[in-house]
Amino acid sequence: TNTPAPTGEPCLAARLVADVTYPPNSIVQPSTSFFKSWQVQNVGSCTWNGDFAMVWYDGFQLNGTTPLRFGSGVAVRPGGYVTLTIQLWTPPQSGTYTSLWMLSDDDGTLFGTGSQQNTPLLVRVVVPGISPPEFTAPASTPPPFYTNTPGP
Repeated sequence: TNTPAPTGEPCLAARLVADVTYPPNSIVQPSTSFFKSWQVQNVGSCTWNGDFAMVWYDGFQLNGTTPLRFGSGVAVRPGGYVTLTIQLWTPPQSGTYTSLWMLSDDDGTLFGTGSQQNTPLLVRVVVPGISPPEFTAPASTPPPFYTNTPGP
């Protein structure tokens, strides 16, 4: 467990430094695996350990592993920086897909960036291609699957 230092700073707080890969609205081909990375600074008063994780929060999960633990040996002290990377996959359909991820401490408490530590990390990719089909009401009578023709 984390014991906050008596600084008046929140224990769990992050600052997004940079979108290292795939900035918002990057074009990614359909059915493609890609690695999204953010550089994040620990601006709280507690050290992040290997049991901290990235957790899918909202939008399209894009087949990302959730929770994705930081891993053993990780220690991000207050003021320290870390690059967080997750493998994601685009769907086969064209469109714009947004995926939101939060950080989680070793007790499962969610936190993010921003002044209230509640802003998620953002992935927004544009999958090019033909627009998805538009669905209409079914026809009142189904089409024939065979034609009954007279024999010779």
